[in-house]
Amino acid sequence: MAQTKEQLADKKRQWGQDNKVRIAAQKREYDRTPEGRFTRHKANAKRDGKVFLLSFDEWYSLWSPFDGVDGLVMCRTNDQGPYELGNVRIDTISNNVKERHSVALYRQDST
Repeated sequence: MAQTKEQLADKKRQWGQDNKVRIAAQKREYDRTPEGRFTRHKANAKRDGKVFLLSFDEWYSLWSPFDGVDGLVMCRTNDQGPYELGNVRIDTISNNVKERHSVALYRQDST
């Protein structure tokens, strides 16, 4: 006898409930992969209202030389515009914060 859509949905929900620890472990593992980091970066940009135009290959070519180095972020020039080639660089968190503050001060002074 074929199962209804509701029965299949219930079965899937129950499987998710029964396997929460396993699912969480798989998500943590995925989040550490380049694909997972790219997906998270793109989602965070969208959440923050920033345009993200980099493909995975473009994003990875920027990050791959720094693989395993902590304390680095992808910075947009003058903290403006989209995440796209020509407008981003990899730099330290402190340099990114300094640039953001100097741009904010400049904007205040010019008003």
